[in-house]
Amino acid sequence: LVAVAAGGGVSLQASGAMTLAPGSAVAGPSVTLAAGGPAALAGNVAGGPVTVRAGGVQVLGAISGGTITLDAGAGGFGLSGAIAGTSVSVTAGGPATLDGVVSATGPVTVRANGLSVNGTVSNGGTAGLDAGSGDLVASGSVGAGGALVLQAGGAAVLNGRMTAGTSL
Repeated sequence: LVAVAAGGGVSLQASGAMTLAPGSAVAGPSVTLAAGGPAALAGNVAGGPVTVRAGGVQVLGAISGGTITLDAGAGGFGLSGAIAGTSVSVTAGGPATLDGVVSATGPVTVRANGLSVNGTVSNGGTAGLDAGSGDLVASGSVGAGGALVLQAGGAAVLNGRMTAGTSL
């Protein structure tokens, strides 16, 4: 896939794995990417709302837009690229690793079964990082304009910088 742009919504579906190669782009007023297998997004995705649903999600490129919803199903989630939106929601049944940058003007929510934050999470609203029954390891920077809520069913190791506008 090299480039897809539309004046209307863009919806791409794959019964198996989905790969968005480096240098490729998907853009539209709304973007939905759905895969029956894992999704590896090394290109750029831009839209009003952006929704990605797959059996595991790796964001190696950039995702930008309004409401960004990333659902890795029972799989894991990995971020080494950048995500920027008005709100960001990440859900993974497996572990999640945030090595890149997540920024939002509103809320950011990440729910996974084990969560590692080595990159940067910043937002203007409430930030919720939920490691489920796993460990929460945060050696990066997490900043919330509102409340910062951290949850772990296992160990919580906070070696990075955690800041909140209202409560931690």
